[in-house]
Amino acid sequence: ALSGKVRAKLQLLIQALKKVSNGHLSTHLPMQFASEFSGVFYQFNQMVASLGQRQKMYDLYGNYQNPQMVADEFDRNTDRVEMIKEMAALFIRVESNATHGELAANKDPLHTLNQCFKIFQDVAHEFGGHVDHYTGEGMLLAFNHPFPQSGFENQAAKAGVAIANICQRLQKEQRSPGQFRVALAIGPVMIGYLGVDRR
Repeated sequence: ALSGKVRAKLQLLIQALKKVSNGHLSTHLPMQFASEFSGVFYQFNQMVASLGQRQKMYDLYGNYQNPQMVADEFDRNTDRVEMIKEMAALFIRVESNATHGELAANKDPLHTLNQCFKIFQDVAHEFGGHVDHYTGEGMLLAFNHPFPQSGFENQAAKAGVAIANICQRLQKEQRSPGQFRVALAIGPVMIGYLGVDRR
């Protein structure tokens, strides 16, 4: 009888693991504190809750910054002292020279721009950077922040060259919403929260 109960609990755990592996992060095992499996079930539920939290964080911030960086940063103590830090900032901005008629002919110029931004974001991640923020028709890629990055100046420069080459190809293939400008700045910046709501 005991082996049957153990087998049933193992089957329950295996089924729950399969659900999680398929992306069902709301999976929860019933807690039975009198059971020899209570500790295992508790650890399982804690693990799934942690995975769910990281998924929410990715959904909120994954389009703007490297998801792992964001998750790690949120796990740290957020009460950091403001400081001066060396970093590289790669600015990318589109300058549309299209006429009103050409813009009207483009069914979804915002979608086209976002497709380009997605490509640039992937390049930034490849070279160790991330999207710091978007401003209108531009984006800023950051290197050596929030975590130290060895050789960040070279990595940022390589990312800039790669993005410039991609921009030329996109324009040649007429998959660009306009002409992109790429600029790189390297130097000290002030790191900290801006404003009373800790942005």
